Amino acid sequence: MLGSTAKALVVPVMLRLLSIAFLASCLQHWGAFMGMPNVVPFEDMPLHAQVATIVFAVIKPFVAVGLWLLASWGVILWVLIAVAEIGLHAVYGPVFFDPLAVTVFHGVTMALYLTVAWLTAEPTTDI
Repeated sequence: MLGSTAKALVVPVMLRLLSIAFLASCLQHWGAFMGMPNVVPFEDMPLHAQVATIVFAVIKPFVAVGLWLLASWGVILWVLIAVAEIGLHAVYGPVFFDPLAVTVFHGVTMALYLTVAWLTAEPTTDI
């Protein structure tokens, strides 16, 4: 079992690593605006993909900051954005990036977060 110091560090380290991943994802969305190589140019995207790119480019930095600060609203925004991105790929297919990779990433990170939070939670004796 984990010691108390390790327990206190597991969730914050995980959320901060996830914050870095969201910041990188945000930069990919902004790269579409700026003409980054290997990204579909913004002008060539269908309208629904343009709207999604704008929304994710604006919201993902807030998710990254919230996760880095270990704020509860950061986790809530993360779950909302993850569900929205999975839903977007389910409805429209490959809108941008790799839909399978995005779906697997969000699914694995949510499952990992729930598992780590459950394993590091302190048992309560309140009735």
